[in-house]
Amino acid sequence: MEVGRSIRNIAHHYFFYLFAFTLFFGVSLYHTAELRFTGELSGILLLIIYGFFLYLTKQRSFHPAAIVIPAVLLLYLGYSFYLSHNKPQAILLDFLIQLRPYITFFIVSQLAPSLSDMQKQQMARLCLLLWLLFLPIGVCGLYLPDMYRSVMDRPENFVTIITSLSLVYLYCSDFSTTARWIFLLMISVGMLASFHFIGLFLLIGGIIFLFNRRSILISWTRTGIAVGIVALAATYLFYIQFTSCLSPSDAQGGSFSALTPQTILYQASLKVWRDFPVFGSGLASFATYASGLYYSPLYAEYGLHTVSGLSPQAWHSVCDTYYPSLVQFGLTGTVLYLLFWTYVICISLWKYKQQRNLQHFVIVLILACVLFIGNISDSLLTSHKGYFMMMFFGLLAGNPRQNECLTKRIQTTPDELLSKEPLWEDCIETGTASSVKYPDKAT
Repeated sequence: MEVGRSIRNIAHHYFFYLFAFTLFFGVSLYHTAELRFTGELSGILLLIIYGFFLYLTKQRSFHPAAIVIPAVLLLYLGYSFYLSHNKPQAILLDFLIQLRPYITFFIVSQLAPSLSDMQKQQMARLCLLLWLLFLPIGVCGLYLPDMYRSVMDRPENFVTIITSLSLVYLYCSDFSTTARWIFLLMISVGMLASFHFIGLFLLIGGIIFLFNRRSILISWTRTGIAVGIVALAATYLFYIQFTSCLSPSDAQGGSFSALTPQTILYQASLKVWRDFPVFGSGLASFATYASGLYYSPLYAEYGLHTVSGLSPQAWHSVCDTYYPSLVQFGLTGTVLYLLFWTYVICISLWKYKQQRNLQHFVIVLILACVLFIGNISDSLLTSHKGYFMMMFFGLLAGNPRQNECLTKRIQTTPDELLSKEPLWEDCIETGTASSVKYPDKAT
């Protein structure tokens, strides 16, 4: 009885509170209220919850990728110590930062949490309330461009907040036509802060209208064609925005002094890639928070130490974007990075196609496009914003049979009858989740 109740609380109630805490304090108010400690606090709480979960369930079966990725990063850790392009403490810090999003994803997906209808209603109301609070900032930003920098450092932070609130609302809604229109209205506010978000918004709108019927999940051919169209559109949009970062057009003809620090970082990353093509330049060496905090010698070697925003005195633009940091891992690490996302997205989409869960199918596609394209102009994956998105991705990619069994248990079974039921993980192991009988609430 007590063990079953504890497992239910960990995988249901505690995760819900942590998810809401991370969304509210770790994303929405992270910059506006200067709550810079919330990301680390949320990560520590997630590890504590996961530790109790492992202790109570006695589960020791981990996903193979959850073992491969830390092993690969450990190899890169040794390789980075060998190259010694930065101090040991910088290399260790960057190792933890690079590892955090993947560990977060696998922990949440193994917990396989599931939100009840009441929790979803509360979360949807919270998202709408926060969206209404941030809407005036977006409107004022049209007339006062410095509004974003004074309130939340960068316009990209506003875009990420709006996107996170909109996606969580869509997840907690009934996915009706009205809910989808409200979602599009919510996420369209991101265009107020960034002109580049227009393309991503059109892609998201296309996904919403393309996947508007469950019948599209019946046939593998229909699903494959639809996903292929989305993939081609996302790749084309990625190409346009990526090339604009490499060779921007400006009034001064693209002179070095006229380029933004982000553009200069992209151009310099091609030189680093040329010098370290196979395994990269090592951790904490280029375009990461640790490389700026301990200021990597590579910046001076490639002439970036005199650029405003990339200099030792003001390095705030060093980690404004994610893709230049892939030169730390070279071609090998980049291929592994792409394989990870290809595998995770394919597995997630396959699960939801089997369930014909159109709502989760659409959200997985949108979230993948946001991470894929958003990392061009923002370091989403390794920041506090990426931590929440990977937590959200883990919630979506959790074992659907675990989610189904746990949700039925919570919504249909009184507390006093929980002790008479098998634990949810027993249902998964024996394959009897669909045959478990749940007593009627009235009885």
